[in-house]
Amino acid sequence: MITGGVMTMRTVGSSMNHSDKLANLRSSATSGLRVLRSEVQRSRYVIVRGGSTFDKDRDFTNLDSTSHTEYGDTITDCKNLAGNRVFNPLFGLKITELTNPVLYGLGLSQNGKSYALIRCGPPVNPGGSYGNVEPNLATILENIGQIPCTKATGTCTVPQFEGKDMILARIVEAVDTRLETTNISKPGTYLQPALAIRTDQTRKLLKLVDPTEPTDSIEFSFLQLPGHTSTARANLDMMAYAKADKIDRADGYYDELEGDGFYGISVINNP
Repeated sequence: MITGGVMTMRTVGSSMNHSDKLANLRSSATSGLRVLRSEVQRSRYVIVRGGSTFDKDRDFTNLDSTSHTEYGDTITDCKNLAGNRVFNPLFGLKITELTNPVLYGLGLSQNGKSYALIRCGPPVNPGGSYGNVEPNLATILENIGQIPCTKATGTCTVPQFEGKDMILARIVEAVDTRLETTNISKPGTYLQPALAIRTDQTRKLLKLVDPTEPTDSIEFSFLQLPGHTSTARANLDMMAYAKADKIDRADGYYDELEGDGFYGISVINNP
């Protein structure tokens, strides 16, 4: 009876501990997505690598654009801030008050056992505006999961580098963050970060989507506690529009709007 009682207490304690960790994971997902959605909605547009736009005048939404040297400079600055840590740029947001975009990139969580979405840019002050300060790095989503083996039969092998199993830092650094022509992240593979994005041809939309092939059982990007099974996941389901609308506006529209209030109003009222 004593042994049975001890085993029961251990089972209950383990179950409660698992529930607490899962609740914390979901809370972390909710708060991180709230921050991300808010910044997308106050931005002019999304800046990505690859993908396709409806015309050739959208070069300002290409993170690798050679015409916008500030994009490359920002990427370099963010990687320098990361130092020995990984910062693999995923997308950027053009903010009205800032010359350089705010970048979001993939990296490692603080414990080094899972992945993270890291923000690089000036912090928002308590008044809700961007101060004239140097950019810093901040983790927005901690404990992004690792893509499990999705093969229907057989097993998956750990990615190799120079004949050795790749560590998480090397795996996330090697992720190709360029979007496909459908404006969706390339499908992730075994042990890569379980986070993918989608945008539209006008670069107004940012949506978190399924990080793998559509034929498997995974349907969402997700957070996951390191070392736990799929029961300890928090799905990441978010969609937001820059300037909180779907209207197509060229970059020059905002410059004119901010430079002359009356002209801006006439543009808004003009169909």
